[in-house]
Amino acid sequence: MSNWIHRDSHPAANVDTVSALLAHRAATSPTTVIYRHLDDGEHEGAALDVADLWRRARALAAVLSPAATGGHADRTREQTRVGDRALLLFPQGLDFAVALWACALAGIVAVPVPAPDPSRPERER
Repeated sequence: MSNWIHRDSHPAANVDTVSALLAHRAATSPTTVIYRHLDDGEHEGAALDVADLWRRARALAAVLSPAATGGHADRTREQTRVGDRALLLFPQGLDFAVALWACALAGIVAVPVPAPDPSRPERER
């Protein structure tokens, strides 16, 4: 990945992973909005800039897999390993994007699944 389609003047030279690309963008374009949630699918709602995504995703990645992010493992709970899978069951929103990037940073395979719709009968879910 030598370039990210982006409107800024900072090409992503020598970037070979999406994680490195996000780190590069956090350093060069921290205030650029990378995700915006559309409330009701139409109206602009909450936004997430690159720096906030980077900060939140790194923090979650450290919880998911401390060893993969340079931290120390907590011996009191089972640890994930690079290549493990994580089921992402989120309603639509920015938290899903953070969790998806956290998995990438931790080397965990994200398995996104739509959250159940409480307005639908259980047998249709």
